[in-house]
Parts: sequence; C-alpha cells; structure tokens
Amino acid sequence: MRSRILPVCFFVCLMIGAAGCSTYSAPTTTPTLQSIAVTPGGSSAALGLTQQFTATGTLTDGTTQNLTSSATWTSSATAVGTIVSGGLATSKSAGSTTIQATSGGVSGTTVWTVGPATLVSIAVTPASSSLRRGATQQYTATGTFTDASTQNITGTATWLSSLPGVASINSTGLATGVSLGNATITASSGAPSGSTPVTVTLPAPRFILLTNFNDNTASIYAVDATSGQLKPNGYVVTDGTSLDFSPGM
Repeated sequence: MRSRILPVCFFVCLMIGAAGCSTYSAPTTTPTLQSIAVTPGGSSAALGLTQQFTATGTLTDGTTQNLTSSATWTSSATAVGTIVSGGLATSKSAGSTTIQATSGGVSGTTVWTVGPATLVSIAVTPASSSLRRGATQQYTATGTFTDASTQNITGTATWLSSLPGVASINSTGLATGVSLGNATITASSGAPSGSTPVTVTLPAPRFILLTNFNDNTASIYAVDATSGQLKPNGYVVTDGTSLDFSPGM
C-alpha cells in the first residue's frame, strides 16, 4: 500500500510546485564544552616568581576556545602557590600544587612546582672606593634572590680584578693596592655578578725626624712616596720656642 502512496505524493508536489511541499531539515545542535587543557603543563618556578597559566577549551565540534579570562581558577595548596582570576599564579613556598581551571562543570588541571629562591643580583661594597698603594680593602658581596631576600655571599662568590697590576683581590674579597690607577672589582656567582670601581692612590705621607744635638733642633724629612727619597720639610726647635715648617725642597 505504501509503494502506491509515495508516487502519488510525488506527483502532487510536482503539480502544486515546491512551495506547496515541505522539505526535511536535520536539527541543528550547539557545540558544547568537552574538555579543558591548562598550559604550561608541569611547569616550575623559583620561589618569589609568578606564572601565567592559560585555559583552552575543546568543544564537541572539535573547535577550541580560550577560556583563560572566564574560567574559575583554583590551587590545591595555597601555601605553595595562589592563583587569581585570569590565571596568574604567585609562588608562596617550596613544594607542588595542582592548578585547576573550571568552566561549565568541565575542568582541566596541571601540576605547578615551586623551587627554592634563586640569585638574581649581586651588590659589591664599598662602592667607588679609594685604596692607597700597599694597603688592603675588604669587599663584601650581597646577593638578592627571587623572593627579595638578601644573603652575604662574600665567601662563596668568585672575585676578579679587571687590572690585577693595579689592584689585586683574593678569593675572600680582600683587595690590595698594587700601583697607581683605576680598576674594577667584580663578584660573581653563576650568571649574576656585581662590580665596583676602585682607585689606587699614593701611600699616606711618611716623615722622618732627625735630631741634631749640636744645636738642639730636629729636622723633619718627608719620604717621597714614589722614589722613597727624603725631602727636607723644615725644622723644629727642641726648646719649644718656635715651630717652623718650610716648603720642601
């Protein structure tokens, strides 16, 4: 019976035109969220640093969508790291935490590991010092870490002088003035380093007092810092009646 009805219906549609016949349309479906991927996956950061996470949703039709700003973010161990809306995580202590992004009942996770604070910069003190030839100067290296903490690293840093012939320095940061001039003292530990300039000057003036018992005077001689020779600098009467310093000759 059905085989006879179908041709009749087809004939009727031809007679009255397409406008008179309804066509079949398949029902449309809206793609829904199927899964969420949180990236970067399995990342790590030094204590004190932050990490930006991204949530990417995959829909049932195979397309993807960035859900970073709309997803709800949580951290399983807030003592290790916290996370705010938008996916920015902040480290709090060494350890591991699970970062989760949720949207419409669908979630994605990744593990974030927080390691110890790392060194980011070194300050060398005293800064811009002046050192007399033959004298010594103890330098100090202070390291600043990713968590903003500081530590004296003088004993573990590597010390270097740009001109050892002007100013030398040993492994503990003790510099010695060798000759007149300028040098740069550098302390390093891994990649970070810090430096400071040093100027080596003449030694402090030295004097020799020679007593003349014949006329009860004492002659004063300055020791030339460069040649070591004596230069007369005046005389002193031993009875205290006069004091005279004449220009050196």
